[in-house]
Amino acid sequence: MNSFVNLSSIFFKMEIRNKQAMIMSTVFPILMMALMGTAGKDAARDGMSYMTYIFPGILGMAYGAIGLIALPVMIAAYREKGIFKKIKVTPVATSKIMVSIFATQLFIMAVQTVIILGISVFVFNVQLNFSSIYTLLLIPLLLMGGLSLLGIGLIIGIYANNAKNATTMGNLSNLVFIFLGGTFFPSDVWPKFLMPLVSINPLNYIIEAIRKTLIFETQNLTTYLTELSILTAITVITLIFSAKVFKYE
Repeated sequence: MNSFVNLSSIFFKMEIRNKQAMIMSTVFPILMMALMGTAGKDAARDGMSYMTYIFPGILGMAYGAIGLIALPVMIAAYREKGIFKKIKVTPVATSKIMVSIFATQLFIMAVQTVIILGISVFVFNVQLNFSSIYTLLLIPLLLMGGLSLLGIGLIIGIYANNAKNATTMGNLSNLVFIFLGGTFFPSDVWPKFLMPLVSINPLNYIIEAIRKTLIFETQNLTTYLTELSILTAITVITLIFSAKVFKYE
């Protein structure tokens, strides 16, 4: 347990020092929220402020930046610098390293959630409902959503030859996921040939779950279990695949 905490602490400090990752995963979503919240302060959608409508999308964007950009760059950089190769010959299991890395990224996602939620409610007066039982059930769903994004990001990091390629692939993937995930407008507006991509996009389920739970108050058990099951399936599939194709160098 102590080794896990120590490893997680080390990776967290290294991530904090990564200015590019911090800007993309934390500063950029907050900046986007501030700009769009200011620009759309007089706009309304479905009887609510524009900022209220896009709040789940901004949060999903922040999660995507961590899972699809920061993690792949970290994985590719560690492999490029030979860190994983050195770990392979130590008593520390690679699985423990990966769990520590994932725990670090999930912790950063949690911090992102608190910051973005606080700014949304206290600065932009976003109206959210926290009285539903599904508010508590939203926590495991967001956790699984974060893991599913990290699983996809791990695959990107494995196939990227270096950190530069990982950055390019991660940014492109995040952009596609954002637009197909209902961040700024409903995901059902896309043509039918894109729907298979929409259906396996974790952001689609994360953002919809937040909207249904905290904004529209339309979440129900059937929909919740469906969203959670899909995110769990994506997580399991990506992690199993990653374990089979993982490269130390």
